[in-house]
Amino acid sequence: MMTKRLIHHWLLMLSMLLACSLTVAASPQEDIAQLEQLIEQQADAEGEQAALRELYQKTLSALKNRQQYQERADTLQKQLERQPDELKRQQQLLEQARNSEQDRNYRDLGRSDLEQAIILKRASVLELEQQQQEKAQQIELNKQKQLSLREQLAELKQSSPSLPPVPPEQSGRAFNDARLQLQNALQESKSSHVRALELELLALPGQTELAELQLEQLQLQLKQASLDLEAMLNQRKQMLREELETTLSNLKEPVNAALQHPQLSALLQDNRRMSKEVSDLLERASKTQQQRTALEHKLDLLSKGYKVIQQQLELKSYSASYDLRRFTLELSRPADLNATHRALNELRLSSLEFSRLGQAGADTLADSDLSEVQRDYHAQLTQNQQALRNQLQDGRQQLLSELSQLLAVKEQFNERLQQARHLINRQLLWLPVSPPVSWQWPGEIAAGLDLFKTQVQQLRATPMLAEDANLGSLLGFTILLLILAFFIHRYQKNNRQRWQQQIGNVVHDRFGRTLRLLLSGVLVAAPVPALLLLLRSYSLNTGHPSHMLFSQLLLLWALSLQCYLMALLWLKVPDGLLCGHFSVPAVLAKVMRRQLHLLFWVSLPLLSLLLITDNYNAIELQSGLGRLLFLALVASLMLFWRGFWKVSHTFEQLTQQRHWWLNAHLWIGLILAFNLVMFGLGLWGYTLTALFFMLILLVVILQGAGTFLLFKLGLRWLLIEERRLAFSRARTRRAEILAARENKEETPPLSEDYLDLQAISDQSRVLLKTAIVVLLGTSLWLTLGDFLPTLQVLESVQLWSSFEVNGDQEVLTHVTLRDLVVGALIILVSLLAAKNLPGLLELLALRHLDLSPGTGYAITSLLKYSLIMVGVLVAISQFGVQWSKLQWLVAALGVGLGFGLQEIVANFVSGLIILFEKPVRIGDTVTLGNVTGTVSRIQIRATTITDWDRKEVIIPNKTFITEQLINWSLSDATTRVVITIGVAYGSDVALAEKLLLQAAQANERVLDDPEPDAYFRQFADSTLNIDLRVFVSSMADRVPVTGELNKAINELFNEQGIEIAFPQLDVHLHRAK
Repeated sequence: MMTKRLIHHWLLMLSMLLACSLTVAASPQEDIAQLEQLIEQQADAEGEQAALRELYQKTLSALKNRQQYQERADTLQKQLERQPDELKRQQQLLEQARNSEQDRNYRDLGRSDLEQAIILKRASVLELEQQQQEKAQQIELNKQKQLSLREQLAELKQSSPSLPPVPPEQSGRAFNDARLQLQNALQESKSSHVRALELELLALPGQTELAELQLEQLQLQLKQASLDLEAMLNQRKQMLREELETTLSNLKEPVNAALQHPQLSALLQDNRRMSKEVSDLLERASKTQQQRTALEHKLDLLSKGYKVIQQQLELKSYSASYDLRRFTLELSRPADLNATHRALNELRLSSLEFSRLGQAGADTLADSDLSEVQRDYHAQLTQNQQALRNQLQDGRQQLLSELSQLLAVKEQFNERLQQARHLINRQLLWLPVSPPVSWQWPGEIAAGLDLFKTQVQQLRATPMLAEDANLGSLLGFTILLLILAFFIHRYQKNNRQRWQQQIGNVVHDRFGRTLRLLLSGVLVAAPVPALLLLLRSYSLNTGHPSHMLFSQLLLLWALSLQCYLMALLWLKVPDGLLCGHFSVPAVLAKVMRRQLHLLFWVSLPLLSLLLITDNYNAIELQSGLGRLLFLALVASLMLFWRGFWKVSHTFEQLTQQRHWWLNAHLWIGLILAFNLVMFGLGLWGYTLTALFFMLILLVVILQGAGTFLLFKLGLRWLLIEERRLAFSRARTRRAEILAARENKEETPPLSEDYLDLQAISDQSRVLLKTAIVVLLGTSLWLTLGDFLPTLQVLESVQLWSSFEVNGDQEVLTHVTLRDLVVGALIILVSLLAAKNLPGLLELLALRHLDLSPGTGYAITSLLKYSLIMVGVLVAISQFGVQWSKLQWLVAALGVGLGFGLQEIVANFVSGLIILFEKPVRIGDTVTLGNVTGTVSRIQIRATTITDWDRKEVIIPNKTFITEQLINWSLSDATTRVVITIGVAYGSDVALAEKLLLQAAQANERVLDDPEPDAYFRQFADSTLNIDLRVFVSSMADRVPVTGELNKAINELFNEQGIEIAFPQLDVHLHRAK
């Protein structure tokens, strides 16, 4: 059996090799059938036969591919032969479509037939639009396919068929013959593939031309169908108007007095009201249709511009940058979808309400007291009302249809607008405006000069100002501003030296003077910039081809002139705002004034000329004169910053700190290096990119200068308030010392909650710096956030997601890395504010209020807790946690903490009670249990008491609320001292009481009111006990008074011979018997 299979196999192979050697091409089907038979016979082959079977399978695959390529080539060959006739036929059809004229008179159609025709025509328009879109996509795919086919054909021609390697054990003749057969099949398959690709490349241009002709025919058909639809809609509108006019003619007030009746009059008024509603609906539908047509035109222009820009970007044209910028200026705002949605919803609701009330109004019955003539008139009015209701319903449906179509067009317009803006943001900054500098640059400059002269002549050919411009009013208003500026300037010039000399004088220095200098600079510099802005807004010729250019130039010069004049006024030496009030060194101010002249008189004209050259789309102008102006502008800016290098050390006097990041040499060097890089970008042709980065630097510098002014204003206000606070405290302290000297008392000590001036100053400055940093960061974020890729990266990194309840729906929101950073910053700022709040409150409010002791501390403590709580809640909301979900967790934690941490919670609540009710204040002398001392600190969990041994005893707040507390100084610091004296039996008690009172009255610390008292209180075992009761003004006097009185009593008793007894003990001895 095996021998027969081998013989059959060799016979098949021999026949195939003979066919190959004699180049007699058998039919592909026969070769495929023979190979399939061989593969089927060797289905269970192993070893050498398995390797042969794999070769046969590859040969079979190559033969099938060759067959497919041949079939494809034959099809393409036939298509090439048919293409001329198809193109000719399509051109004839297109020519017929161009010359065809269609009658669009639909007056003969009835109302229902017209409505049906409108529906069918709208469906036809939609189908044609879909076919047009598909055909345009086919043309675009053909163009892309042509490029890919060329690459594929070149790669195929360069490649050679690869054969599998020969294993060492497979060296027989059968295996070599099979490899040879596979090689021939692969070669034939490659040849067929090359032929098919070449034919497809030949057929593609014809296919594209045919598709373009078909697309043009579809466009004509779509245009004709749109015109037909518009004619049908106009005819329907005309029918509605005719019906409305017919109905209105029947709504005239009846002349016949017999037709006068209240019911008839009410019905007539209702019909008139409904007729007005129909008229309004038709008018709204007409306006909506016009709005949709205009928006469709804008959408078509936007799509065409978008397509042209895409093609230019693919071609990498230097004019793409200019066209893209012009395209950016032409972009309008997104269409308002909310208004259309709202109008649709209101119209749907009114339609439902009208349908609900329709039957009630339609079935109006005539009163029984109507005459026959009145009943006939009532029937006519009812019939008219029913016709009006039908017209109202039709008008509402028509308006609904128009609004729906308008909404669809608006959505398409907004989508295309978003795509265009995305293209601009992605491509605009990274396009070269001109080619790099070459040896032809001088010739380009000369050509650019000639072109620039021509452009300037064209600018002068059309008047820049409008014919109806009221220049007299503008000049009159400017003169009034100049007069006002003159008096303001003279006022501040006469007073600023005196104001500068009084800085630091706590009695005469005022913060309002600094504000006057600041605002006077703004007002004195305002007249001419205001004139330029008024000319820009009211006097420019809007019909001028370069109206936008003039508007930009006037705005640029107005803002620049305002900043220039303000800076010159503020930089006056030595009594100007910056030098006199903000401590700017005079050397630095002089250098700033000098460099500002360079910036205004050199850099600004160069920038203006650059804007003029940039307004025209000419490569010669951009690469020649435009590049020269840009390079000169960058060079002038480098000279501007270079002028600050020698005086950079004076910047350190402004910061009063010596950190490496505040080194002026470092920053000036970085800015010079930045401008040098911009110079290189200009040479390379990326002038727009360089201008954009320079604009970003300008925005950062201006915002930095603005925050510097705010910081200096805040710092000056703090200095003035600190001096006033120090002066007020010094006067109060002096009054206390004088009062103590007059009363022959010791100088009262400072209260425990007293904040020294240094602490107040440090805390206030920290808060001011924090506020300035937050303000600067926020302003930079708002202006430059869209252009900083780091912030976009933070927004794109999603950390987790959460569901937020919005009405009755749950919306999935993502928490990004930006939210995490913002939440952390909020917590940090709230902690800084809470820590440094006492000093600022002391300056702002507390020193102006007459508060009881400890009230200020309670206020600051509560505000600190509130700030921290609000900061934590806002930060948690940034993390995607809503209070509606968090409240259950808080409730559960509250229950758990109530049991597990009840002592801590009790102490916290007790601390709040202490701060609110103030049973204990800082500085009070209290006795709690066996502890007596002065309250030094009240914190959220515990209160610190400093006892008489200067030891700090920390007592939980709960103890102050739940246990008995003695506050020696809560409402009255007066306290009683009781001294008990024991005299011997037999002494004169009356004399002893007299001597005790004498000692008390002689002591200066003992108060006269209440008067001292002495009482014979007890017969003791060995003594007669007499109490001396005196009152002192404070707890601090108790021990000194006790000592002084004891000394005085001892001296008086010794003088009078009164014996102070001591305990006696009688001992009786009994002897034991």
